[in-house]
Amino acid sequence: MSEFQPISYTPRTGDNTSGRREKHATKACNVCRKRKGKCDGENGLRTCSYCRKHRHDCSFDPNDGRGPVWNKQTMEAYKVAVDSLTAQNIALQEEVARLKEWKDAMTLESSNTHSSTSETSSVDIDITELCDMVDRRLVMQDNNQLMVYGGWSPFVSLGHSSPSAPLSEKGQDHPAPLATPSVQLVPTNHCSMLHSADGSAWRRFLPADAVLTLPGQDPYDPSEHDGLLHLFFQFFASWNFRVSPTLFWRDMYEALKPNASPSSLRTAHYSPFLHNAMLSIAAAYSDSLAIKAHPNRILFANAAKAMFEDECQSPTISTVSGFSFLASFHSGRNEHALGFVYIGLSVRMARALGLNINCSHWVKSGDIHDSDMRDRYWGFWTTYSQDVWWSLYVGREFSINFSHVVIPLPSDDNLPEDDHPWYLPGVDDSDIPSMRRDVFIQTCRLTVIATKIMDLIYGLNQRTGSAHQFLATLRIEIQQWAINVPKELAATDTALPNVLMMHIAASWLIILMERPFYSIDLESISRKRCQSAVHDILENVRRWKERYTLRFTPITLTCALFGAATTNLLSISRAPQRAHVLRAKLHGGIKECIGYLNDIGETWACGAQIAQILVGLLQAGEKGKEVGPEEDDSLETPASELVDMYVYQSQISPAEAE
Repeated sequence: MSEFQPISYTPRTGDNTSGRREKHATKACNVCRKRKGKCDGENGLRTCSYCRKHRHDCSFDPNDGRGPVWNKQTMEAYKVAVDSLTAQNIALQEEVARLKEWKDAMTLESSNTHSSTSETSSVDIDITELCDMVDRRLVMQDNNQLMVYGGWSPFVSLGHSSPSAPLSEKGQDHPAPLATPSVQLVPTNHCSMLHSADGSAWRRFLPADAVLTLPGQDPYDPSEHDGLLHLFFQFFASWNFRVSPTLFWRDMYEALKPNASPSSLRTAHYSPFLHNAMLSIAAAYSDSLAIKAHPNRILFANAAKAMFEDECQSPTISTVSGFSFLASFHSGRNEHALGFVYIGLSVRMARALGLNINCSHWVKSGDIHDSDMRDRYWGFWTTYSQDVWWSLYVGREFSINFSHVVIPLPSDDNLPEDDHPWYLPGVDDSDIPSMRRDVFIQTCRLTVIATKIMDLIYGLNQRTGSAHQFLATLRIEIQQWAINVPKELAATDTALPNVLMMHIAASWLIILMERPFYSIDLESISRKRCQSAVHDILENVRRWKERYTLRFTPITLTCALFGAATTNLLSISRAPQRAHVLRAKLHGGIKECIGYLNDIGETWACGAQIAQILVGLLQAGEKGKEVGPEEDDSLETPASELVDMYVYQSQISPAEAE
């Protein structure tokens, strides 16, 4: 019998008395559906006549597709709403857990407060000793650089490991302001002041046999050197704020001027090691074949490496930056293993200097200046960003554990100054703000999201709970990031290179986040987001090419293009054979990416290498199309397995997603 009691039914006036057809239910019960007969029942309201007569269980299938028709847009809107609520639920659960831990800690502290006086005194002493161990993690070296050691390490005795005097004895809450140089430097005259003081000083620590002047120029003419560094600052080092041009030229002037102190040779923003490492990259932007030739660039890289042990023995923040640029030098030449080694050295030096540790108490004591703390915060965040984007570039885990970071995110209040303007003859002849700091602040927030995305992807097989829940949370985070980007940092036809690179990187992250779910997402949200990200990458690269040419780019752009092209390859492998228009469009996007990569390859060999990889994949796909069956639209090309291997090896099954 039905779980619902039959309801007596009295025909309404005129029902079935006028000879018209009797109305039937819009949704038949299971019995009537099976016998393919008419049904007049209503789910939960009325047992149908047939079931009542034959005493059947008049039940209805809740998954019956008949009923209200919802289009794809409505279903997608509901899906987004559910994802949003799921993400909020996860966040609330985490907050509840955090508050519970806090409450337990407060309860324990309250119980300790009612202990005896001697016990309280003992606890206070233990806490003091514990805090002292934490303070001792940063140790002041003989070169006035802070290094990090564990409080249990014997090396904490190599220098004083706590501020020199308490604040109450200092009589001030903040250190004295950094003494300004005797001569105030304006961004436009840093170079002129350097060269006017000593016309040959700029070559002092550069290899004597390296070419840095054009044919017919005086060997000490600095114009080509300065021009290449300008391009380097504008196009290569501006994204992730890898160098402050203002502070580099300032410190270079202070280091190379007559009667300069030896300590000025190695600062946070300049050293001969950093200078040579930068030129090994900047020389690639030259129009002169002699200057941009690999043998000439290797001279600068080798000159930097000759200083390796001295730098490691007494590292500074410029040591960290120099290793990072040597990593880029080798990566640009397709020497990816060497590049990975040098970025690892950069991260190691950053950790040795304790750049991820809050040093505000050293500032308050007056042992270091506020500008030193700003340099340390900047040094950490630019290294952290390089570590993350490098790991994404080569597909390996990060070296820096974000949970160990105890310093604030970058902001206008904690970054070093940089008022070096943007200008590019023939494009922007007048000075405009470079917005390095502004882009860097937003990029670091994006980089934090990148670590969460890769944690999701790498942990799919070990993660408890639904992967879609974490995906929904990350979708909201990256959407919120995009909403919070200031209007002046929007991707437009006149946007600066670092702004365009930031938006390209955000689109690349969306591809990395969504592509593992590409084949299992029944609502096709991941597929649509991937396709939208590919569109945005190609649009912004077109803007870059039309305004600046692709000879001047950072290396990371190559991987974003590879991500866009392989996503199109994946779409082709999943598309029906008879979808000729769609396949032609996707094919055109891949060829566009290959063309861009070949343009980049004129400067960075890795661009041409990645282009050749794509050509091979495309040819494999075309071969699969020729031999593949065309009778069944649902069949994929035989090349799809090869495409999947390159596209993403962490594709997950529906069971793993739930």
